[in-house]
Amino acid sequence: MKWLREGDCESVYCREIEPADIEAVPEFQSAFISGEQELKNRDLARKWITVNLPENLRDGFYKARQLELQKLIKQAEQRSGGKVLSVMTDTKGTAYFTELPIGTYVISNLLPAENGNANIFWNCEIKVKAGDLSTEKPFLISNVREGAVKCLGVEKPLPACDASALGAHSNLP
Repeated sequence: MKWLREGDCESVYCREIEPADIEAVPEFQSAFISGEQELKNRDLARKWITVNLPENLRDGFYKARQLELQKLIKQAEQRSGGKVLSVMTDTKGTAYFTELPIGTYVISNLLPAENGNANIFWNCEIKVKAGDLSTEKPFLISNVREGAVKCLGVEKPLPACDASALGAHSNLP
C-alpha cells in the first residue's frame, strides 16, 4: 500500500517496478523469486513481476474503486433523474465539457481526490448559457482559489491514527 500511495497508484501497473522496489516490498520479492525460477532471467522476472502477484494485489484496489464508482453513478442517476457525465481534468484542473445543452448542472466528484493529507470534494452548481459551448470555454476546478476558478474544492483531512497511542496498545517492542 505504501508503494501504491507513493506513486499515487490504483494498481501495480501505474509505474515500472524497479530493483529497489523489490527489496522494499515483500510481495514483490515473492513474485520476483517465482518469476526468476520460471523464466531463468532476473531482468525479465522483474519486468513480468505482476504476473506472479496474487490477483487481489495486482488489481484488487482498482476493481474495488470501479465497483464503488459504478454504484455511486447508479445512485446519483436514480436520485437526480439525469445522466451522470464524466470528465477528467489536466494537471492544472482544467476540464472540458462539450455538447451540453443549455441548463444548470452540478459538478461533483463521486469519490474524493486525495491530495497529500487531505481529501478534496467538489460540489458546485454551474449554468451553461448560449455561446458557452461554441467556444469550448474551459471550466477550471481547483482546491486553490486563484484566477478563473469556477468551482472551488473543499479539503477535509484524511483520517489518521494516533501514533502515540499505538505503543500503549501494542505488543510490539
